[in-house]
Amino acid sequence: MRIAIDAGHGRYTSGKRCLKSIDRNETREWVLNSRIAEKVMQGLKQYDCETKRVDDVSGKTDVSLSERCRQSNHWNAHFYLSIHHNAGINGGSGGGTEIFAVRGASAETRKKRDIIYDKVISQTGLKGNRAVPKATANFYVLRKTDAPAVLIECGYMDSTHDTPIVLSDKFAEQCAQGIVDGLAAALELKKRSGSDALPYRVQVAVDELNVRSGAGVSYDVLQKVGRDEVFTITEVKAGTWGKLKSGVGWINIGAKYCVRV
Repeated sequence: MRIAIDAGHGRYTSGKRCLKSIDRNETREWVLNSRIAEKVMQGLKQYDCETKRVDDVSGKTDVSLSERCRQSNHWNAHFYLSIHHNAGINGGSGGGTEIFAVRGASAETRKKRDIIYDKVISQTGLKGNRAVPKATANFYVLRKTDAPAVLIECGYMDSTHDTPIVLSDKFAEQCAQGIVDGLAAALELKKRSGSDALPYRVQVAVDELNVRSGAGVSYDVLQKVGRDEVFTITEVKAGTWGKLKSGVGWINIGAKYCVRV
């Protein structure tokens, strides 16, 4: 199973940024899109699938829509996911997550779209007030990819409600996990066997490592563990966060912090 991942736009795409009156840094949309795309790529490593970014992972170039589709089609992707954040609230308080399939999409593609949306909302709760959050549209990447495709607008960059949420690391982690869960369910992905099968053990490779209440740096630190301590991991989220078998909490199991034993 090949999944093409598209973080919409580029770092310097004109106008694609958060509203300055809400976010004084005017965070660029691509930064938000790419952050989630990276976490989705990491999260999918536990499944028997291949992934490919079709945007410029540095963000320096806003790769054309035709080139993104060409890469996906040339690679013979089985599914195409485009990740975006929306605008149009103009400083109002509305918003919410939306997801699109192409107009005239098959019932099967619309079913996949709906599964992904439901899994994302179950993680983030960012339902908002959109009249038709599971929608259809004639966006270029939905029309020109050979594979079934969906485009998700994770939240609004000019909403007094959504913007502080979508800027947070916690939201990025939750949204990415929802997308991973949705792709796994919609595409019937199987967990990898062998060395990637859960549970497995890791050894702490740094002097001090935080144990947090959830899978991400935005969660509370419950305690600290030290170098050479060994733990059994029973669940992985966002690619690099492992749940301890003891139930105490979560640790970052990335290569910088832990090694497999």
